Amino acid sequence: MSSRRSEKEPSDQELERRVENFLFTRNYPALRDLQISVCEGTVILSGSVSTFHEKQMASSCAQRVAGVLEVINQIDVPACLRAEGAN
Repeated sequence: MSSRRSEKEPSDQELERRVENFLFTRNYPALRDLQISVCEGTVILSGSVSTFHEKQMASSCAQRVAGVLEVINQIDVPACLRAEGAN
């Protein structure tokens, strides 16, 4: 099985750090508490946020990080949080 990444691309650990730092610097505090994992350049986001906008923003931000090949968004927007976020 061959890797999809070249040797010049960052390691999964480096990508995880970059995505985490990028999300942390956005003006969305909920993005700071997400779980991030990386496998062969694919970023997997998980956790909970209170709005669908925050969920989409997390994916969009992660995709912008250099070296990210794909983003899998497993972030949940629970109904109870959506109701609180709407008030």
